Amino acid sequence: MPAVQHWGRKESIIWPPRGYIYSIGAFFVALAVCALLMYVRFERGFTPLQKYYLPYYLRTELAGQFHPADAYQLLYIADRQSVRRLALEDDVQPGVTLQAAGRPLPLQLSVQEAKNGSSFLVRGPLVRYSNKLLHAWLGRSVYGGEPVYKPFVSELWEGLAVFGLLLPISIPKDIARTKELRYGRRLKGPFLVRAC
Repeated sequence: MPAVQHWGRKESIIWPPRGYIYSIGAFFVALAVCALLMYVRFERGFTPLQKYYLPYYLRTELAGQFHPADAYQLLYIADRQSVRRLALEDDVQPGVTLQAAGRPLPLQLSVQEAKNGSSFLVRGPLVRYSNKLLHAWLGRSVYGGEPVYKPFVSELWEGLAVFGLLLPISIPKDIARTKELRYGRRLKGPFLVRAC
């Protein structure tokens, strides 16, 4: 039996890609703008305690849907003898507090609290808390009753507006590119080049 002959090259990758790359690029540019605005909001619009507890606030919201309790380390104010109480917004300011175990805290005691006799901030022991109860406490005491997504709503709308502005530019480019890939680079007539 004669061998079957294959002519030409076997291509495994289609190049140039056939997708709508300008529209996809517009989506990723809008996503990058949205992420940048959210980062600026996080850095400039959040208090030091809100920055510290944001991963816990998100985690208690999401994990609360699947299992009732998880282990968390909350911030406490301590003196030389013992741990006194949970740290609140007025007790902390930006700075660095070294810890006996683990990485340093990105917070330090406020001047007012230091005058009251407190010595330092300490990360509490790893304790299991109810996700829903801890989320409610964080929402009430640290975030003023705002839901997790509320601080970032305006940034999401701005990212959507950027995508809406880029879409009228990207769609015609995608259509022209699709026609060029389908029919070839020149659809009709010669292309005259002026001598330099």
